[in-house]
Amino acid sequence: TIGYIPQGEYLRLDESRIHSAENQTLLTQMERQIVNKLNELKKSWAVMPERTEPSHAFTCVQAVGSHSAIGKRHNMEDDEIMIDQFCGVPTQGYFGLYDGHGGRATVDFVVKALHMNLEQYLKRNPTTDLFSAFKYSYLTTDGQLRRQSILRSGSTSVTCVIREVDGKRMLVSANVGDSRAVLCRGTQAIRLTIDHKASLPEEAKRIRDAGGFIGRNKR
Repeated sequence: TIGYIPQGEYLRLDESRIHSAENQTLLTQMERQIVNKLNELKKSWAVMPERTEPSHAFTCVQAVGSHSAIGKRHNMEDDEIMIDQFCGVPTQGYFGLYDGHGGRATVDFVVKALHMNLEQYLKRNPTTDLFSAFKYSYLTTDGQLRRQSILRSGSTSVTCVIREVDGKRMLVSANVGDSRAVLCRGTQAIRLTIDHKASLPEEAKRIRDAGGFIGRNKR
C-alpha cells in the first residue's frame, strides 16, 4: 500500500498513500530499517574497491597496462579502475579513468559507484544497448553525488566496456569532460570520444540551452 513515484533520477514517496495511521506506522518501521542499512553501507563504502593484481591474467583482453603521474600537485586527484569479467562475463571488461579537480571527494565516489550502477542496470536490463546503460549510470551517479552533498569537487570520466556480441568483439565508450579515449589500430590513432569543453560550439550551445552560462576568469 506504500509506493514511490519516479521523478527524474529520484523516487518520491506517493503522498496520497501515507495519511492513514497504519501507513504512518509502516513508514516509521521502514525508516528505521533504511537508516540501519545505510549506516552499514557507509561503513563498507569507505573502503576503496579491490584493485586488479599485477599478476592477474585477464580474460576479456590480452593484457592491461596503466601509468599515472601527480605532476606539480600536492595530492593525486585522479584515479582509474579496470574490471575483468565485468558483470560475471569472462569476455567482458570495464575500464574507467577519472580526472578529479578541487579535491578527491568526487573521484573517490565515482570510482566506486559508476561501474556498480552500470552493472546493476545491465543485470536488470540484459537486452538493453550499452549507450542507454551508460546514460543511465552516468545520470544516476551524478544524482547520487548531489544527494551525498559532494558539491565542492568534480571529475571528468571516460569509460569503456569491451564485450562480445554474436561472436564479434565490441568496444563502447562514454565520457564527460575532457578525458579522452583513443583507439590505436596499427599505426593510426582513432579518437573515440569528444572532449566536452566550452570552446566547442556544440558544448557551448548545450550549456546555454540548459540555462547555464560560460564565464572566463580575468587576471
